[in-house]
Amino acid sequence: MRWFYFWSGYIMRLKNEILTSTLVFLILYPITLFLWLQVKGYYSQVIVRIGADLSAWAMGVEVEKIVYGQEDSLVTFVRSIYTNRGFNDLLLDIKLSVSGYSFNVPLTLSLTVALFYLYKWRKRVFLEIVAILASIHLLAVYSYCSLQIFKQLLNPEPKFFSKVLLFSLEFTWTFADAFIIKFEPFLIGVYLWLTGKKKSNKAQN
Repeated sequence: MRWFYFWSGYIMRLKNEILTSTLVFLILYPITLFLWLQVKGYYSQVIVRIGADLSAWAMGVEVEKIVYGQEDSLVTFVRSIYTNRGFNDLLLDIKLSVSGYSFNVPLTLSLTVALFYLYKWRKRVFLEIVAILASIHLLAVYSYCSLQIFKQLLNPEPKFFSKVLLFSLEFTWTFADAFIIKFEPFLIGVYLWLTGKKKSNKAQN
């Protein structure tokens, strides 16, 4: 009968931990959402600035200006071309929605904290999650800006290398927007589960 009492106790403890984790998430999510609304404008300034600069550097253009907003940011890229009338500047305005790439942040952070009641991880795991989220958002801004620059400013000839680059940019942007960003909470949950499980295995060894 020992195994019966053991599994009964284990299931009861697991049930209590799941209920506690769910309760923490339900309480924490509105708070996290409120706090995120206060800071997302500042966060987007950093992400857009770095992402736009990386895109301009990679695509061989320049950032003319960036107008930041609470919900949207407007990035203007410029490329100088030589014509019969001398040098002219080609401008491209790209609007970036903050919520377009970061709408899952409150949900992901709340889920991360709630899962601490189910698993144990390294103390710096929360910083790792923030770094992962920032990297995903940078990838989204970089790939979207690069794709628009390539299509509208560079106007490439239909050569082989141009088609390969166009496919790479379209694939990266689509992958980031349609898969990674939309499934952020799930992907972070998997990462946390794997991290916690590995730590548990080490402890047993």
